[in-house]
Amino acid sequence: MTRPWDATGKSRAGNASIAEIHNQDLMMLAHEIFDPEANRRVLVDHAFIVAGG
Repeated sequence: MTRPWDATGKSRAGNASIAEIHNQDLMMLAHEIFDPEANRRVLVDHAFIVAGG
């Protein structure tokens, strides 16, 4: 059975799920991570969005 929920378990309608993914991506892109090859902290510069369903 398919459930119309996002990862938070709340029911959403329309493009609200797309807006939430966009907001989470913007937060992720502003977050620094440690790059062991450069031996320093860097900003994320790309993301892969994989969706199914």
